[in-house]
Amino acid sequence: MYKSLIHNVLWRRVQAILLLVAILSIYNCDSDVSSDIRNLGHKRVGVRLHAIESLSRNRDKRSIEALNRSLNDSDTRVRLKAIEVLGKIRDSSSVAPLLTRIDDREQIIRLAAIETLGQIEDSRAIESLTDLLTRPNPNVRVTAITALGKIGSACCIEKISECLNNDDRYIQSAAILALKEIGHPSAINPLTGALVNEVEDDVLSSLIVYALENLDGNWEDSKQTEQALSHLISEFKDEKLTETKRRSIATTFEKINRHWKNEDWAESLKEEFLEILNDKNPLIREAAAEGLGELSDGSMFGPLSRALTDEPEWSVRCDILYALGEIKDKRSVGMLCRSLKDSIPSVRFSAAAALGKIGDTTAVNALIAVLDDATTPDAGPFAEIVVENPRDVRIAVAQALGELEDARSTNALVDLMSSRSDLVRRAATAALGKIGDRGSMKPLITALNDPSIDVRREAAMALGRIGDKRAFQAMLDAVMFKRLRVTDVSSSLDMLDPYWRETELAKRLVEAILREIRDRDLETRIRAAEDLAEIANDRSAETLINELRKRNLPIVAGAHRFYIKRNINGYEPVLIDALRFYGDKNVATSFLQSRNDRLAEAARNWARSKNLTIFSWPIKKGLIQ
Repeated sequence: MYKSLIHNVLWRRVQAILLLVAILSIYNCDSDVSSDIRNLGHKRVGVRLHAIESLSRNRDKRSIEALNRSLNDSDTRVRLKAIEVLGKIRDSSSVAPLLTRIDDREQIIRLAAIETLGQIEDSRAIESLTDLLTRPNPNVRVTAITALGKIGSACCIEKISECLNNDDRYIQSAAILALKEIGHPSAINPLTGALVNEVEDDVLSSLIVYALENLDGNWEDSKQTEQALSHLISEFKDEKLTETKRRSIATTFEKINRHWKNEDWAESLKEEFLEILNDKNPLIREAAAEGLGELSDGSMFGPLSRALTDEPEWSVRCDILYALGEIKDKRSVGMLCRSLKDSIPSVRFSAAAALGKIGDTTAVNALIAVLDDATTPDAGPFAEIVVENPRDVRIAVAQALGELEDARSTNALVDLMSSRSDLVRRAATAALGKIGDRGSMKPLITALNDPSIDVRREAAMALGRIGDKRAFQAMLDAVMFKRLRVTDVSSSLDMLDPYWRETELAKRLVEAILREIRDRDLETRIRAAEDLAEIANDRSAETLINELRKRNLPIVAGAHRFYIKRNINGYEPVLIDALRFYGDKNVATSFLQSRNDRLAEAARNWARSKNLTIFSWPIKKGLIQ
């Protein structure tokens, strides 16, 4: 009896101490915020800058209001720092104060304010940003166009489209990319019109075709696209056409046909490309060869192989090799292997890439021989200088060997993993994963400690594909020591052990992630929530459910897919609030896909409030109004 009484008294004292510690912690935190807010008025600029940095970690209402007031500071450095921090917080209450800075006396402040308004993605800024499109300063116009593209409202399309006719190439480029970001089908008309007008500008025409490809609408079925092509073909046949414009139109044909599959037009384009494959201008021959490759017509093997034999220009040979790879005719393997010995690295790169597409294992030895060549970028007196080159021949060879999936190339690829180039190591790692030879397990586990995050992620995926359980602890250790995140390795761990989430290692990992849930940095907390949602074992699920009950909105936003999947009773209001305060287009899209009418309606309302257009994937591609 006495023992029980003593135990109860001691326990109550412990509870009182814990409560006191919690109260003091809250008081100290509140005191720190108040001190930082007072320091915003300090006479020394350094103190004010430090206070802004400190307030950026709190992100509560008081801190944001104080940061908004700092936009009126007399010092340019303080105003710029405040704008930078508000851009990271992205709270809608900062829109009105930021709008007062778009006419600041300092250009750097004006541009930073405009850029931050785009990052916040609030429709209230649209009218003021649209007015900036007529300003004489081209930097202001480019930044405003980019910001409107990020906001993503279809109501901006008309004003942005007017900038396509500007004489300034940078303004035109910004307008094209902004229309691509908005992604609304109503941008088809102005973009196809600009394609005809800017056909001689290779960069702009490439951007336009890229933008058309990314629009959420069937641009290839539109009358405007057909009219643009008809106009270009009629010009192409004009005997008085200059060589420069003829080459530009041929290149544009190739770009369009890459995405536009229409049999009638393909036959017409094939005739045009064959006609110019022997043109005296090598630039026109390049466009013809690449265009024939995009048609992927097997009957083109003969003309292309003859052209490769007779072609003196290395750049044209590259495009012919590309075309042969797209056709995928195994008769071309011999000439492609011979091209691996070409004196020009770009030709060897194109030959290796083509062999990977064709997929004939008779090319394995020829490809390995390229890696054995003594003249590699990692050899020689300047080996310590690493210049990342995405056109490195070794990258194409590694990718080709991965596509062939022949175990004979395992040792050569393992040797390639010691390259100083991140891109080469990543390509070799991915190739080993596709081949699936267990003899590559040890170097792949070692690659989990690679300096490059891309190589580490590729190694985790490769180990998952190979399916050897020896990699299990190595991958979890990589997460534990923060070399990888749970989201990087979860699919690979699932391949190794579908029940990995209930292992002791996973439980220890959860405890480590739980400590990050209380981190002061908002992004760290959200990432921790995403990782807990990915693990979703009993411990992490319990924590996430408790955070839902406490209405911890950043955590709920990070783990929103977990809550949707669990379909917890009465969870919708908290998820909707998380979307309102911490959500983005990805969260809204998940709501639309949830098959929960209440969440779907909340996503639509959120999109309307931001004046944004969102789409439902993958059920059916279509506009959600």
